[in-house]
Amino acid sequence: PDRLSALPPRIDCAMAELGDDYPGLVLFAGGCGDHPRRCRGSEGFYKSALLYDSLLDEWLELPAMPTRRHGPSAARVGRKVYVMGGQYADEDDSVAAHDKFCDVYDIEADRWERHG
Repeated sequence: PDRLSALPPRIDCAMAELGDDYPGLVLFAGGCGDHPRRCRGSEGFYKSALLYDSLLDEWLELPAMPTRRHGPSAARVGRKVYVMGGQYADEDDSVAAHDKFCDVYDIEADRWERHG
């Protein structure tokens, strides 16, 4: 992951603490840069993900999720983080909403996959 120096605002995002195997690490995914009613088009909503290292006070950029979403929930199970639900703001209308329900981040492989 790449270190970040300045971050745009991120509200209404999912958050998951990565547990004892990854001390001090917290994943933030999705969300938006302003109140959802003020976001224009899909660009105001994020599919990006960040990792915060609270022990070093550093932000790291992770690969982007498959789906833009705001208001999701997240949970870590084992070595995966599940980002579920929320409102989808994705530009890909070819994917049915039920297939966008959950994006899964594999911590060890550093990649996302869609899990409908």
